[in-house]
Amino acid sequence: MRKIVNIIIFTVAGIACVLGLVFSAGFDDKSKAQYFAVNKVNEEYPQMITDLTATTVESLPEYVTKYQDFIGQENIVLKDQQLQKDIFYTYYVNLKEIGEDQARFDAFVTEFPKYSAKLFKNAKNAPYYTEGFAKVQTLSDLSSYIQTLEADYNVVKQEFLVKNDHLKAANEMLKMVDEVNSIHSKTKKEIDLTTLKETIKGYSSQTTYLNSALLMFYIIFFSTIALLVFFFIYHLTKNFKSSIGGILGFAAIVVVAIIGYFVSSGELTERAMLLQISSSTMKWIGSGLIVFYVLFFGTFLLIAGTMLMNTIKKYR
Repeated sequence: MRKIVNIIIFTVAGIACVLGLVFSAGFDDKSKAQYFAVNKVNEEYPQMITDLTATTVESLPEYVTKYQDFIGQENIVLKDQQLQKDIFYTYYVNLKEIGEDQARFDAFVTEFPKYSAKLFKNAKNAPYYTEGFAKVQTLSDLSSYIQTLEADYNVVKQEFLVKNDHLKAANEMLKMVDEVNSIHSKTKKEIDLTTLKETIKGYSSQTTYLNSALLMFYIIFFSTIALLVFFFIYHLTKNFKSSIGGILGFAAIVVVAIIGYFVSSGELTERAMLLQISSSTMKWIGSGLIVFYVLFFGTFLLIAGTMLMNTIKKYR
């Protein structure tokens, strides 16, 4: 049974390597940027791709103008989002700076009407701030309020970053189209437009292929995990006494995972926000990394210790 599990594990690793090689083989830096841009556009602005497939050389200038205007309007929306985000961030940071200082808290409460009138002048949801702070009576209330603000600010920041990322992708794709549109030769323009359409269609096909391959990989991976658990339980029931060491080892890993979860920070990085990862998921990721490092260095020390002990015994 152990041989079967080993074969499955190596098969999964082999599939992962093959997928990585196949996926990366046909990409240089430029095509990689284009690939991700097209897929992000397809997520948020699929009509942009649909319209391009129906575009001819004659209607290409109209397409470029249409989406230049569209992206311009979306940039105006994005700038407003950034303003709201910056107002929120300023307010959140100013509250955090109070800390546990009662005198600073009292002064902030006194100055809040004047402060809020100035800071929230261009805020769309000024009552959210003013009514929220009105409920803060003590430093203890402030601490809880700041935690609530942090969670809400992360949502606002995430929405801004995701929209900004999608707009960058739309600009990248429009740049690809505009390069074709700027060609003077009608024949060459027709050839390049056809090539561009086929390239974009190819990117979509590659994504479908990759998603299918990843799904197969996940099925094999989790099937392997299930088999390992099954064999562990089977071996445990048949040979309980000899499995005590394994049980203690497993219990130690669980303890390390629990400690790692509470030690890990749930703070979201910009990359995590772009991937729309939650704070709770970040804590689990941090916990997993801690378990990995403990196992890695623990195994390394165990091997080194065993080799050292064997060497000492050999030369006694």
